[in-house]
Amino acid sequence: MASIDYEVELSEGERAVRETVHRFAEEVMRPAGAELDAMADPRDVIAKDSILWEVFKKHRALGLADVPAANGELTPAQQARLRCIISEELGWGDSGLAISFGVAGFPRMMAQMSGKPEVIERFSADEPAGACLHERLIDKAELIPRDRMA
Repeated sequence: MASIDYEVELSEGERAVRETVHRFAEEVMRPAGAELDAMADPRDVIAKDSILWEVFKKHRALGLADVPAANGELTPAQQARLRCIISEELGWGDSGLAISFGVAGFPRMMAQMSGKPEVIERFSADEPAGACLHERLIDKAELIPRDRMA
């Protein structure tokens, strides 16, 4: 397919998502990213009073992880397209924070892939990455909540 064949027009809904994410990237991510990048000690970045946690809280409040949810309202192609729009805008805001948001979603994604209702329920909560450890057991991935580790 030649590049001329690509559809470049966004739907009204896609435009609304892009504008919301762009505003978040510009107003929240860029200033926070600059502040975090200026910190000399990595421990300051993850300290309890770090702006990082406020940025994560605001990101979760936007519900971006749920936008392309597989609830039957969007086709797989529409979901992929939205994910690309969101990722592009987050990356524009701050690549490090954008990657962090993606990584923070791993426990939830892995829980959903497990198909185990108790695991899905445990990791559907709004909590940053690091709430669980990933361990390879008996040739399949298992998610183990940190509070249940020995």
